Amino acid sequence: TLALALLAGAGRAAPQRNKAVHVSVTAPWGATPLALEASEFFGASAPGESERLFWEYARALPAVVGKSDKEQYEAAITTAAPLVSAGQLDLLKYALAIRQFSPKVHAHRTLWEAAEAAGCNAVDGTSAVAVVDGHECVSDPGEGLKKALKAASARNGTGGGGVHDLDHEYASASASSSPSVVVHLYAAIGSESFRAFHAVLAKRAAKGKIRYILRHA
Repeated sequence: TLALALLAGAGRAAPQRNKAVHVSVTAPWGATPLALEASEFFGASAPGESERLFWEYARALPAVVGKSDKEQYEAAITTAAPLVSAGQLDLLKYALAIRQFSPKVHAHRTLWEAAEAAGCNAVDGTSAVAVVDGHECVSDPGEGLKKALKAASARNGTGGGGVHDLDHEYASASASSSPSVVVHLYAAIGSESFRAFHAVLAKRAAKGKIRYILRHA
């Protein structure tokens, strides 16, 4: 009798419903490069370590401009692996999967668009542009940059352009120094153009002669 009652109850049970939830999120901006998103992961590191790790990653990243998402992902993971623990590397993979740092890279993009609107030459994806003291846009990491830095030093700088929380500043060896000349480099890390500018700017920043700020472009 009990068995029959259970069978009868089962017959009257409501049909099972699929309770799975499917969510699709679309960002209001275009895709951002995965290799650049990966660099922003280091901002979540322990205080004092975040910028050091960021610059180590920036220096070690190979050229990825124009590469596919898969190639950029593999380059980012390969570059990051020696810098972080296995657990942190798993967190980086997850962050890239959900595009956690795309908004920050996009914010850098808007800063470049503002500089471009102010008269700087467009970055073609492989070239870097340095805005020296908020006055001059320089695309030549050689004599052009040297002259612009000399002119900025002569007028004692104005700190042109300012520094934002999302910027990446190369640390000076002298914590007490406060250079008045600020150089914003808009570049794609990993590119040859970035490396050429970085070699000059990092050396000067380390000596406390300039404030070197990097923004993704």
